[in-house]
Parts: sequence; structure tokens; C-alpha cells
Amino acid sequence: MKSKRFTSWPELLEAVSAEVEAFRRRWTSPAAVPFFRGHGETEFTLAPGLLRSCGMNWYTDFDEQNLYYEFKSRAASLLPHPVDSWDVLFRMQHHGVPTRLLDWSESFAAALFFALEGGSGAFDVWFLDPDTDTEGSGIDVVNVNVE
Repeated sequence: MKSKRFTSWPELLEAVSAEVEAFRRRWTSPAAVPFFRGHGETEFTLAPGLLRSCGMNWYTDFDEQNLYYEFKSRAASLLPHPVDSWDVLFRMQHHGVPTRLLDWSESFAAALFFALEGGSGAFDVWFLDPDTDTEGSGIDVVNVNVE
């Protein structure tokens, strides 16, 4: 993962514009879109809610199954019919239940909103090109840290 640090808004906006422009040069298809994620804590890692600790403990496989089936049974009216496991997971994520999913947006503005929400000063914005594999990870992520 590449990481860049900025101290001013113009620097940040110029860097994001450059990354998006480079993305557009690599992928000419209109279906190819970059993804963004923002977070107000600079120590935050790119880990979904289910893979973060809950208090002093970590979620177990049993917890994951329990959350899934409990949500599926209690939120049946929120789910489309017929329902598949992806529908259940998407709705769980939307309603704040810990899942293995990690929210990304096609909008830099949406990522910036979540990065600034809570306003502690420094924040992170991640840029994801899902079709580039620079380090064998399957993804190319640029972490933008603003102080």
C-alpha cells in the first residue's frame, strides 16, 4: 500500500485528481471506477467490523453465524424475497451489524464526509484501484493522510 501525507487542502485535492486521472488513463472503460474510503482516525486499519475487536475480545466464527442468522430471522421484513446470503450481508452492513464487508464509495466526496465526521483533525482517505496488483495483494491502495 502506498501512503502519502499532506498538510494542505490544495495538496490533497491535487493528489486525488492526479490519482483519478492516472486511473482513467489506465482504464478507458466507463464501467471502470475507482473506489474511496474515508476515516477520521489515522490509526484505523482497513479491516471490516467483524475482524476488529469488540471490547477486550475478538468476534468468533460462532458470533458471525449467530449475527447472520439472528439478523435474517429478525429483519425478514427488510429483506427482498427471494433472499440470498449477499442480500442479508449487505443489509447487515447497512444497519451497522459487524460483517466481513468493508464499505467503499465511488465518490471522493462521500469518503471525505466520513473522514471529516467527528473532526479530530487528522484523517485518512483511501483510494482503491481494484484492477491493479502492485504488491501481489490484488489491489492497489493509496492511503492519503491529512494532518
